Amino acid sequence: MPRYLQIVSAFIIGGLIGWGVAASWSSPRSDDEPNSTEIRQGGGYDFVNPLLECESSDGTGDRLLSIPKREVQEIVDRHLRNGDVTHVSVYFRDLDNGPWFGIDERAQFAPQSLLKVPLMMAYLYTAEDDPGVLDAPIVFDPALHGLPSFSSDETLLVVGASYPTWDLIERMVVDSDNGAFGTLSVSIDQAIVEEVHRDLGIAYPDVDSPTNFIDVKTYASLYRVLYNASYVSRGLSERALELLSRTRFADGLVAGAPTGTRIAHKYGIREIDDASGQQLHDCGIIYYTGNPSLLCIMTQGDDIPTLRDIIREITERISIEIAGTH
Repeated sequence: MPRYLQIVSAFIIGGLIGWGVAASWSSPRSDDEPNSTEIRQGGGYDFVNPLLECESSDGTGDRLLSIPKREVQEIVDRHLRNGDVTHVSVYFRDLDNGPWFGIDERAQFAPQSLLKVPLMMAYLYTAEDDPGVLDAPIVFDPALHGLPSFSSDETLLVVGASYPTWDLIERMVVDSDNGAFGTLSVSIDQAIVEEVHRDLGIAYPDVDSPTNFIDVKTYASLYRVLYNASYVSRGLSERALELLSRTRFADGLVAGAPTGTRIAHKYGIREIDDASGQQLHDCGIIYYTGNPSLLCIMTQGDDIPTLRDIIREITERISIEIAGTH
């Protein structure tokens, strides 16, 4: 069994056990990103806004973002002093105009279920040349692939039953179903998965590498390429973000954003008590009226409910500043 599939099996068996990661990375982009005004197509889509070209700007947006950054830093510092959390990373970006800020945005965390998004993107990448792949049937049979079995309490998938690929992708993303995740992981050419990870700058899992290997800024890039429709087609990018908008997790970004705001996001949770601590992350696009924004928050501490409240508080503070201007 390839090392990547061994990691998938270990991830499912352990429920929330951390993933390893390959030692090599794609070269990260510089933190000194130029200010820009982005010209977009607009119209006809609910979740994407295809990027047509980019021009230099005067940086006004960056000056405005200094306000929420300062207030978010105060929240983070307070919780660190109180011992509520051991690590917090934040990455925020105005998706249409480009200004951004980060707080400890290169700190490393265990991704957990966040890795279900690049796996989905590997299938979308394949569908560019073979649209039928999303309708192709896949048999759910963990034993057939050396994956752990699941009780009826853990998944609604029926062993031996056949499911369209897109149905499994939907279950994996919306419900964070590990049965669908494992099945999809073993049903795609691993060279494609590795290529997509490399293209997007996300490390490809390896059994001999550390638990913590992903940061908020790198992971946030997945949502940027979907919003910009710059990696897969506009239709497929729209389809992916629509799925992510139905993620069943309301205790992070959703809890802190204005009621009724559309949010396309994915969460990851690690509840094992070891040196890496418990971790909770929530990353995605918050569609503030007239100001769609990318927000990714990763946390580590001793108590998941506390981490959940910190993500909510940070999101709420940013929402007051950003949504309150419209």
